[in-house]
Amino acid sequence: MPTFKTISFAPSLRLWPETLANLEARLTRFLTELRRARLAAALSRDEPPPEDPPTEDNLPELGATAPRPRGPFVDLTYGDTERIRRRARRLVKARQEVSGVKHLRSEDVERLRGIAGGVELRGPASEHEADEIVARLYEEMPWHARVLEILWRDMRQAAGEGQGLRFRPVLLDGPPGVAKTYLGLRLAELAHVPSVFLDVATSSEGWSLAGSQRTWGSSAPGRPVSTILETRVANILICVDEVEKGGTHTSYKGGVATSAHQALLSLLEPVSARVWPCPYFGLPLDLSHLNWILMSNEAHLLPAPLRSRLRIVSVRGPTRPEMRAFAAREIARRGLDEDTLDTVEALIRAYPEADEQLSLRTLLRIIDDLAAIAHTTEVQH
Repeated sequence: MPTFKTISFAPSLRLWPETLANLEARLTRFLTELRRARLAAALSRDEPPPEDPPTEDNLPELGATAPRPRGPFVDLTYGDTERIRRRARRLVKARQEVSGVKHLRSEDVERLRGIAGGVELRGPASEHEADEIVARLYEEMPWHARVLEILWRDMRQAAGEGQGLRFRPVLLDGPPGVAKTYLGLRLAELAHVPSVFLDVATSSEGWSLAGSQRTWGSSAPGRPVSTILETRVANILICVDEVEKGGTHTSYKGGVATSAHQALLSLLEPVSARVWPCPYFGLPLDLSHLNWILMSNEAHLLPAPLRSRLRIVSVRGPTRPEMRAFAAREIARRGLDEDTLDTVEALIRAYPEADEQLSLRTLLRIIDDLAAIAHTTEVQH
C-alpha cells in the first residue's frame, strides 16, 4: 500500500480524547489507589490510618501515577466525589478555552475529531505515475490535448515533491457537450482522489461552495469541507460547471448575501486558502491543496478578479473519428457487444458533419439508452 503525506487541515484545532466522564473516572481511580496504598503502609507498621483528605487544590495531577498494591478496601466520601467532579469540570473548561471549538455543538466537534491528526494528500506518487495518468486521458480524449499538457506540467512537479495530485486552478472554456466535466471527474478517478461536482447554473449562490453560518437548522459546511471531513483527503478535485452563471443570493433569514463568484475568490487564492475562515465551523482551515477545474461556455462574462485567478484554456469538441473512438472505448468499458458499437456508429454517420446537436453528451445518452435496452433484454431472457 502506498504511503501518503499527511498535512494539518485545521491548524488551530486542539482536541483531547478525554471526556468529562473519563476525567472523573481517572481521578477517582487515582485517589482510591493512593489511599489504599497509604492505608496498607500504615497497617503494616501498626500505625493509625493517615488522616489527610485531599482538598480541591491538592488532588493528584492528571498525568501522575499511583502504586497499585493489593490492600484494604477504601471507599470515597460524598465530599471526595464532589471535589473530583469540580476538578474534572475545571480541566474540561480549560481545555475548551484553548481548543478553538468551544462555540460548536458536540456533533460538530466529533466531525472535526476525525481530522485532528491530519488529512492525506493522495494521487500520483511519482512523475512516472503522473505521466501514465495524463497519457491515459490523452488516449481517451485527444481533443483536450492543450489542457492536458498544462495539467501534466503541474502534476509532474507536485508528484516529484510528494504532494500527490496538485495543479493550479484552470478554466475550460468552450461549447457544451465536449466532455469538460468528464475530463475532470475522469482525472480524479485515475488519480484515486475524491471529487465534487457543482453546477452553478442550478445553484448560483455560494452556500454549496463556502457553506453557511450556524444560524438555523439547515446550516451546513460547504461541499469541499464536507468531502474532506468524510474522506480525510485534502487534495480533492472540484469541478464547477457553468461558472459564468453565478449570481448573488440573499437569504430570507438575516439578509445575508452570497454568491458563487465571491466564494471562489478566496478559495482560489493560495494565500487566503491556507487560512480560509470556514463560516460554519468558525475555524481557519487549510484549503490550499484543493484542485479546481472550472468550466464555462462564455468566459468573458466572468468578473475580472475571478479570471485573474485562473488559467483560461479554450477547448474544442471532438472530431467524428475521435467521437467514434471514444464511443468504442465507452462501449467496451461497459461490456456491451459489437452490435451496440455498430448501432452507435450508424447514428454518428446519420448526423450531418456540421450538426452541433451531436455532442459527447448526446453520444453518452445514446450509449446509456442502448445499455439499458441490453440489460432489459438480458433480464427477460
